[in-house]
Amino acid sequence: MKAGAELRPWRVKDTRHVFRDRWVSLRADSCVTAEGTEIDPYYILELADWVQVVAVTAQAQVVMIRQYRHGLKEISLEVPSGVVDARDADPLEAAARELLEETGYTADSFELVGRLSPVVARLDNTISVVLARNARQVQPPAVDATEVVSLHLMSCEEAVREALAGGMVEASQIAALLMALRHGGLIDIGVKSASDRS
Repeated sequence: MKAGAELRPWRVKDTRHVFRDRWVSLRADSCVTAEGTEIDPYYILELADWVQVVAVTAQAQVVMIRQYRHGLKEISLEVPSGVVDARDADPLEAAARELLEETGYTADSFELVGRLSPVVARLDNTISVVLARNARQVQPPAVDATEVVSLHLMSCEEAVREALAGGMVEASQIAALLMALRHGGLIDIGVKSASDRS
């Protein structure tokens, strides 16, 4: 590939599903790059889109949870998150539902901050980052039998320190926390956004 060359998508000649169930689907694409190189198979893991909710109380505390994650076999510090279901009208509705289910919290407003890809080369889903303002607990959490979570309130600064010091390990969770808190004017990370410069 030459520097400055025009970037173009690959052409997909054929596609087949190697495995599929209600949680995950593995697809094998037969691809041809823009330069004519054949790649067969190129595996894509198909997953549902999900949301990550950075909920902040009126006292500027971030609603965090800890739960066991079997992939890493560790207890993980996270912001509430979950799948965007077919019944959700949009990611904001999913964010409100997941926040309530996992923590018992609701919020005065839910704002879409941005979109992330968990693994841009191999996964086809996206993560919507949502900032929930003036969060408050209105009921006990209503998690299902496969989820056991513990609830933690942290100042914005403490949450960021945890994220940057390795207390949070999932990359998209760290990105969501920083994006949402920066977007909400709750932390200063010393970098001006495009909207700040215009």
